[in-house]
Amino acid sequence: MKECRRYISKRLPGVPETWSICCQKVRNVPNSDMDCIVDLLEGRQQRLYGKRIRDLKLLCAPPLPYNNQVNNIDSLYVLYMLCCNCN
Repeated sequence: MKECRRYISKRLPGVPETWSICCQKVRNVPNSDMDCIVDLLEGRQQRLYGKRIRDLKLLCAPPLPYNNQVNNIDSLYVLYMLCCNCN
């Protein structure tokens, strides 16, 4: 997850671009099973970074086709809610 450290870090939060190396690595995890990645961390690290690591599955999902405006609006809403709740 070192490629995603900028997003995972609480000091420098950000949203990874779907084309970024971070998202490429997330999509390479079988079934994007981020719970498996979180389980590899120690207890303190799980509490600090677990939610952000799990969020990567949604944030790094392949972009939706632009011809479906309803899906795009829903995706923006999900992204907005994830960003607002990262405190």
